[in-house]
Amino acid sequence: MIAFQGGGLYTQFGQRCAAAEVAGGVYMVDICRGLDYFFPNVPLDSYAIKQAYLYNRGEYGTEEVFGSWEAKNQLRRELEALAKTVKAV
Repeated sequence: MIAFQGGGLYTQFGQRCAAAEVAGGVYMVDICRGLDYFFPNVPLDSYAIKQAYLYNRGEYGTEEVFGSWEAKNQLRRELEALAKTVKAV
């Protein structure tokens, strides 16, 4: 898992994001905008994730990607907690 600033100034904290590898790509949350995306075929690298996000290459992701919807929800909670640790801009 990684946490990073997405580059936007949506809140007083900037744009705090976190991501984790999942089957075939990465799952990312943006806690400042309340968004989450699955990016297929994207490595766990903040630059690559930001590029995929910028060019709207995100998908909802299927249950198979996460194993179950509960597993996705648990991962989202973990990523949201990690994103809160990102230093404000």
